Order: sequence, then structure tokens, then C-alpha cells
Amino acid sequence: MASLERNEYMRRRAIITSQYENETISLVNRMSFEPSTKHIMLIDKTIKDLKDAGIWQKLSVLYIFEAYNRIDAKLNWISNNFNATEPVAPTFIANYGFKGNGLSAYLNTNYNANDDDNYNLNDCCVGCNIKAITPIISGTKDWTMVGAANNATTQISYMPNRKATHQVVCIHTSYDALAYLSITAVTGIATITRDTEGSFNLYQNISTKVNSQKAADGNIPDGNIYLLASNDIANSNNPVNFSPDAIGGFWIGSSITSEQHDLLVGILNNYSSEVNKDITDNTLVIGDSTIASYLEQNAVSSYLKVTGTLTDISDPGDTILQQQTLYENLNSGVKSAVALAFIQIGLNDLDVNETASTAMGRYQTLINTIIAGSPNATIILGTMIPVKQRLIDVLGAEDGLVAYAKWLNMNEAIRGNNAYKITGADGYIDYHTNIMNDGDGNLLASFDMGDHVHPNNEGRSIIAQCWKEFL
Repeated sequence: MASLERNEYMRRRAIITSQYENETISLVNRMSFEPSTKHIMLIDKTIKDLKDAGIWQKLSVLYIFEAYNRIDAKLNWISNNFNATEPVAPTFIANYGFKGNGLSAYLNTNYNANDDDNYNLNDCCVGCNIKAITPIISGTKDWTMVGAANNATTQISYMPNRKATHQVVCIHTSYDALAYLSITAVTGIATITRDTEGSFNLYQNISTKVNSQKAADGNIPDGNIYLLASNDIANSNNPVNFSPDAIGGFWIGSSITSEQHDLLVGILNNYSSEVNKDITDNTLVIGDSTIASYLEQNAVSSYLKVTGTLTDISDPGDTILQQQTLYENLNSGVKSAVALAFIQIGLNDLDVNETASTAMGRYQTLINTIIAGSPNATIILGTMIPVKQRLIDVLGAEDGLVAYAKWLNMNEAIRGNNAYKITGADGYIDYHTNIMNDGDGNLLASFDMGDHVHPNNEGRSIIAQCWKEFL
């Protein structure tokens, strides 16, 4: 098992020796939690490809929302200006994007096109990665994916699904000045470009010039662009036309060509496919309620995209021994076919009347049992999530801190860093533990379903992405 310290040393050394583009180093240094070396390499390739295509230089804002966590998802890849904020937070899904609720949730880009020398009336582009569209059976919905408007002729608006068979694009013009685009809404990458007076182009996905539209010139809106809603600038910048759809990215700047749009599609789709690869191996999941389906929270395995056989025996309330028993009761053929085993267990073994070494003895027995029953499996351990406050709530201040000390020791053993370290596993992940920690050992509120121990679906999707990135 590689040590965390060694991995960190090698990763930092790679950055210091300028293996990556300067823009990559700048972006990674702004992240709340640094990704793995493999992920940094993917980020670097994406940036280099955008630069080689002449796209990077034209953009003022580029969000790739397919990130591990909502903090880093809101970073502007181009510069430290115009990082997004969440006045009312949409749902975030790791390595997917943000989903609106159609009622109040939206993102503020903090970007005003009117103040940007890189964005001009007839030299501009606006684009987004549409991850999901809510079907409209009939009628009209003013759901806005990208929007800012001073008035009818001074706006930037993209409604990819205003009617069941209509899209609306208004770039420095009004609804009245153009017909709705009679094109059924589709998911994927869309870029609107304007490089000629009184006209614009809409491109969707590879080699698809959806429409060229003539429209009377208006003006660039003077206010921040919102995502999953529109900024009603004249009405105190109030958000309106909230969208229930999902967005995976956004970009804006000077105009790009149709050829560059096609290159952009390929580059962004490659990034997405790399961070969202299917798991084709037969996969075993062992754990407790922090990864099992629990109340209204999804099982972590539901975010894995396993195309092989998935055997998830994680169960709320289970101890290490109980999970071992469930594994032993599996059919021998199922056990022998396992190629990947993800294990995150131990919170129900934080008995203050026994030592961490005793609990980790049971953990080691579990690992030995899996090695014997699934000899071809790659075994990946996950550290337990932060639960300090939960332990204090349940056990009281004194015993709660004793249990927390045991939690610390058991997690170090899972990492392979103390006298009773776990052996026989092929590796471990602890990124999820770090990112969900409030800095004092407690489960961060943004990942807490409300009881200081069970992660919400956002936290669970992060755990899944950590498992996948290990591979």
C-alpha cells in the first residue's frame, strides 16, 4: 500500500518541476482539495488541448462543473476572476454538475459581459453543457439555463427547452425580433456565437449548426449572468425563470468558429468520459449506513456506474463482524468472481470499552476472509467519515472524545500508518474523509443529512467518485 506522504511528495514534486501548463498549476493551487496526479494530468491535457485549438485564449470564463465537490466546481478555469457563487444552492452531483429546482436555486457567475473587453456586441460566444432537460408536455416554460437582461433588447438568454419543440436564443436582441428556433431540445454541448451585425449562430454537439438567425441589434446587458435562472437586472438583479434542468459547464468570451466548437465538444466530452468511466469488473461493496441506502439517501454504489456484476452487501447498523458474516454467506461462485472490493466499515465498532487494536483485529480478519474467498479481487479500503460531534451527542463529552480517539487510530490503521495497520489490501482512499471534515473532526454541514453521521447524497456521490478515481 503506497503511503499518503509518498504520493503527496511525488505529486508536489511533479508540479514544482513544471511538468504541467502554468494554467494547470494555477487552477490546482486554487482548489480546496488537490486532485490525484492522474486527475491533474487530465486537467492539464484539457487545458493544453483548449490552448492548441485557440479556444482558451478567447474565453473569459470556463466552468467545468464535473468536479469532486461544489467548491472546486465553481472555479473559473481561465483565471481567479468570476468564480461562481450560489445565492440559493442548486443540487450538486460530483463529476456531473448542478441541477436546479425550478423554484429558487441558481448560480451567479459574477461576470458582467458589459465590463469585459474580451466580449463585444458582434464578437462573442456563450455556451453551456446541458446535462439533463426536463420534458415539457405542452405549453410554455421560461426555464432559463443562461440569462441576464436589462430589457427586451438588452439581454443574453438561452432557454434550451422553452416549449416542447422550441429553443430560444437571445443574444443582444429580443424575443420579438426573432422566431423561436423550432428545434427539439437536446442534451450536450451548445455554443451560441455572434460575429456579424444582426445575426448569430447556434451550434449543438459535433458538426451540428442548428440555426443561423437574423435579428435586430440591441445591446449587451449590464449585469451579472445567472445560470439555471435569469438575472432581471432592472428589478434589483432578482433571479427569475428558474430552471429545473442540469448544467455541466459554462463558457463565455469572444467568438469561436464552428470548427473550434467541434474541437471544444471533443475536448469537453473527453474530460467527462475520463472522470465518469464505467466500472466493468464484478464489484463487491462492504460497509454500513454511511454508504448503504439509508432513509432517503442513495447507496454509494448507485453512483459507481458498474456494468459488471454489482454485489452490494452494505447494511445500515452493521459492524465489521456482521459484514464479514454476510460476505461468508455469499455463494462461492459470486465470491470467486469478484474483481473489485470497496470496503468502508468501522463506525459501529467504536466501542469505548475496547481498544482500536482489537477492532482492527476484526477488520484484518475481514480482509483475510475476502482475500481467501475472492483471490483475484483488488481490495480498496475507505477511511471512515468524520463523526466527532455524533460521538459526543450519543456518548457524552468524555466518552465521545475517547471514541473519537479510537476513530482516529482506526483510520490511521486503514491508511497503513500505525502498529496495527491493515495489510493485504491494494490501497485506500481518504479524500472523502478530508473534504467532508469541518476542520474539527465533524461532518461538514453541507454533506450532513442532519444527524452528524450520515452523509447526504452529495457526500455519497463524492465517496463513489473517490473509489472510481483510485482505479
